[in-house]
Amino acid sequence: MATDGRAIVQQFLDKLGHENDVDGLLELITPDVAVYTPFSPEGLPTRFNGRDEVDARFGDARRPMPYFTFLDVEILATEDPDRWVATCRSEGRQADGRNYANIYCWIFRLRDGKIAAWTEYYDPQKVMPFLDSITTD
Repeated sequence: MATDGRAIVQQFLDKLGHENDVDGLLELITPDVAVYTPFSPEGLPTRFNGRDEVDARFGDARRPMPYFTFLDVEILATEDPDRWVATCRSEGRQADGRNYANIYCWIFRLRDGKIAAWTEYYDPQKVMPFLDSITTD
């Protein structure tokens, strides 16, 4: 496992993206991880706490996509060695053939070599056609 903040963020994006390794992603986050997605479409939660909720939301959204990758990834350091910012875009394809693409800005907070929190900004309009495949429990 990476201990360098930049490498941890890159691993996170790789595992969520082209590696489709949700279990590996869950190993990169703390058990009490806090996630905030302020632009989630209406009807979807904006806060997720703990690995189980992250798995239910992000894992269940990711698993049905045989192809998904992040492109134009830029990972930026901040003055705080445990705070990182990443920007990127994505493209993917669901198992039913529907294409998905979005743009992102992520703000990560690390603790003890793992991701303890992140805020994810994205275009919610691009998610709307895929609400049927996203867990809302």
